[in-house]
Parts: sequence; C-alpha cells; structure tokens
Amino acid sequence: MHGFSSRATLTNGSNLAANTRSLQIGTDLEFEPGATGRCVLGLTGQYGNMGSTVTPTGSIGTINTSAYGIGFYATWYGNDGTYVDAQSQVNRLSSDITSSTGGTLATGRTSMARAFSVEAGHRVIMGAESALVPQVQLSWGGLNGGSFTDSTGTSVNLGNSISRVARVGVAYEFARKGGSKFYAIGNVIHDFSGASSVTVGATTTSTALANPVLAEIGFGGTWKFGKSEIYGEANLRQALGGTGGTANNTSFGGTLGFRMKF
Repeated sequence: MHGFSSRATLTNGSNLAANTRSLQIGTDLEFEPGATGRCVLGLTGQYGNMGSTVTPTGSIGTINTSAYGIGFYATWYGNDGTYVDAQSQVNRLSSDITSSTGGTLATGRTSMARAFSVEAGHRVIMGAESALVPQVQLSWGGLNGGSFTDSTGTSVNLGNSISRVARVGVAYEFARKGGSKFYAIGNVIHDFSGASSVTVGATTTSTALANPVLAEIGFGGTWKFGKSEIYGEANLRQALGGTGGTANNTSFGGTLGFRMKF
C-alpha cells in the first residue's frame, strides 16, 4: 500500500496539488544463489487512485483518476554487495475532469501510462550491524492523454507527456538479529521532464515544474517474523529553488506492505 501527497508551483503560475493512493500485490521467484550472486524476478498487479487540483488564475480544475495495471521487476544481488534493480509497469487510466467554471467536462476518459526504472547501488559494510549504501536511479514514464470533446462542445487534447527523473542518494542501514533492518536515506532528485502541453479549443498551455531539483529524506525498515515480514517507509521532498520565485514544491509520502514466503 502506497500513499503520496504533493504541492507544486508550475512555470505558468498555476498551483498543483495531488494526492495518490495505491495498492499492489505480487509474487516473487527467487533463484538459487550462484557463484557471483542471486536473482529475484517478480510480477505485480496494482490499483491506484489520484486526485489532482490545478488552480490557475480565476478557476479551479480537478482530475480524479483510477488506474489498473501490471508490473514486472528483476533484481540482482551480487555477493560483493552490489545490486541492480529494474522495474516496469503498464497501467490503464480512467479520469473524470471537472472545472469550477464549466462543471463536469468529461467522465471515464481512458489513457495509458507506462513506466520503467533502473536502480544500482553498493553496500559498504561499516560494522557487524550497519552499512552505507550509495545508490543511483533513473526513471522514465510516458502518458498518452488522448483527445476528446468536453460537455460544452470544446475540443480538448491532453497530449503526450514524458517523465525523466534521476536520483542520487545514500542510505544508512542498521540490521538486527533475525533479518530485520531499519534505515535512513537522503537523496537529491532532478526532474528532467520538461514542459507538457494541453490544448483546449484554439488555446495551448504549456506547463512544467518551476523547481525541478529536490532534496528528499526518508526513514523505513523491515520487521521479519518467521517467513513473513512487514515493511514501510516515510519520506519528505522539498524543492531546492528554481525559476518559480519561491521553492514551494513540497511532497510527502509513505509505503506500508506485507510479504510472505512460501
């Protein structure tokens, strides 16, 4: 189970608020360790809901989106402490769009979203129960927004948006007997996505994050008992300046999950 809430200022002066909730289930296939490490493959199914509000001058627009999809991941754990993790997802989205000036503009608008990420890191042993883990991650996402005619008869083209995000960070892990571990992590994140555009009638509006560089701190852990474990993480992101005048892009999120091995 995942939750995420964010607030941001866009380059056109609009304010964006978004709240996301999702539930994911899946299964792992872990191969026997080899001479250099071991590999884990996994398949997931997920459902999510996101409510977002954009507040430009003089009006408020709201989009409520439900998403269903599948995902795949593969992780390599090297015996020397190096790991590589790749994940991909495909989701079908259904959105309802409303405006404070135009009322309900569209219901059940469908689109497709795709995402892929790869993360690599290396565990540096600091002591019998602790380690530092420098890591880097690259993420890519694509959304085919499509086009439609709203309830007022106006043509709307949501366009295609591409997300490109890089993250560099370091985690401090503390392990306990029985396999449980806890960690703190700090990251610097850069959003290279650029602007996306929406065309309503004859008017095209382009938007991008005013502050694309963010700092993130997080805390999490895994508590193991028998063949089961509970894991979770909480994190906070804050923009580090930018072209929007004030660094008011802030988000916080959390993850809570349960895993059982058979």
